[in-house]
Amino acid sequence: MVVRYVVDRDSSFKGPCMKAFKDVGEPPPLSRRGPLWGSVKLVASELPREVEVYDTTLRDGAQGREVSFSLQDKVSLTLKLDEFGVHYIEGGWPGSNPKDVEYFRVMGEYRLKHAKVVAFTSTRRKDLRPEEDPSLNAVLRSGVDVATVFGNSSQFHVENVIRTSLENNLDMVYDSVTYLREHGLKVIFDAEHFYDGFKANPSYALRVLKTAEEAGAFRIVLCDTNGGSLPFEVYEATRRVKGE
Repeated sequence: MVVRYVVDRDSSFKGPCMKAFKDVGEPPPLSRRGPLWGSVKLVASELPREVEVYDTTLRDGAQGREVSFSLQDKVSLTLKLDEFGVHYIEGGWPGSNPKDVEYFRVMGEYRLKHAKVVAFTSTRRKDLRPEEDPSLNAVLRSGVDVATVFGNSSQFHVENVIRTSLENNLDMVYDSVTYLREHGLKVIFDAEHFYDGFKANPSYALRVLKTAEEAGAFRIVLCDTNGGSLPFEVYEATRRVKGE
């Protein structure tokens, strides 16, 4: 039986919760319950048997201070992550630097047992058509089967960082996902600044996700880009997304 923890303000333990206790053992005595016990339930879950792991060590992990992976480092880490059984390995951004271009060329010579190597890219530039965008076309040349496209889901960042309209940002998301799919790639959409964007303008943040879904993204990733969201905020926003 799979059991998950669910935050809930209702401290009564009834229904499915009691079934979960019955299956995994009775609740601990009062003396062993922490101060937040009344707000946490054990609930029988219908989650799938397998959780997909998407590893970003080779790109995000390379952004740490004094971290620099050689080409051989990246290849060796890829093979080890595949050995671990990771499902998706974000290999890098082929449109950003020559090392990543070479990495994807080299990895095309390997046959991994478990993992899919993923190329990372942004949505098309605000003033270009997707077929004119160098980053999207670099992904096509990389030879991958799966691409991750990040796009902004925060009204503030769309208007003040990208400096474009909310509607044009939606078009950028739709066009980029569609363009890569039309060339045979499966696309994961990274919703950048999602949790901050959701707090400020939930309807727009959700529209961005819906746009990516309509364009054919097969997975959508909710990003806490600044890392400042509290657990209950992540929970509430994610629950809202799941219910849409």
